Amino acid sequence: MNVPINRQTIIKFYPQVYEAHFTALDYELTHALNKKDYKWLKRRLKNFQLQLDDPYLPPEFDYLKRKLAHRCESMIEKFSRFLSYT
Repeated sequence: MNVPINRQTIIKFYPQVYEAHFTALDYELTHALNKKDYKWLKRRLKNFQLQLDDPYLPPEFDYLKRKLAHRCESMIEKFSRFLSYT
């Protein structure tokens, strides 16, 4: 992604950082699902939701939260579906 990793990465490149985070999370949750590690899956989904609802995120992240809300909700829905069967 050609993004330098330093103390300013999240501030200057937050759309790309969030995009990378979503991509990595999807791989992680898929891996947990394939291993049938439902406990891990449940814990990560809960933690992920808490991160998005973080009241300490700066106001400039509101735009990004709105932009990525659909992707976040669909990812949570996608993996939560499997938890209802366990």
